[in-house]
Amino acid sequence: MDDYEYYGLFLTQESKDKLAKWLFFNGYSPESELMKKRTGWYLDHCTLLHKSQRTSHFLLEDTLSTALIMYGSIIESIKIDGIGISDKAMAFRVVYPSNLCANKIPHITICTSNGGKPVDSNYITEWKDIEPITVEVKLQKR
Repeated sequence: MDDYEYYGLFLTQESKDKLAKWLFFNGYSPESELMKKRTGWYLDHCTLLHKSQRTSHFLLEDTLSTALIMYGSIIESIKIDGIGISDKAMAFRVVYPSNLCANKIPHITICTSNGGKPVDSNYITEWKDIEPITVEVKLQKR
């Protein structure tokens, strides 16, 4: 397999804007106390497979690689149905088949705080259900 950092579902610009508006109108504006503490802003993609996970998910790697070869970087719709917050990260929860994502909870990191990194979204345990939001993404390998 080619070398890569990760396979992911990358948000279109329209979808990034849609989610940013949702945040603004649902109590997560830049002026809110929670968002004032953020140190990093992401809102970019849902990682399906990071290179550090490839040895334990080799079938997933083959599936994602084949999908890119067969279909290219097509746009698909996915649903977001929750938001999670920890002391180091905030993320949207993504509804996606568990066999197509190496992470226990597929998610899109929104931002980090307190020295957190995007990987800290994997450790969020507190999730709040939200009215589902449909966004468009492209499967890509980077």
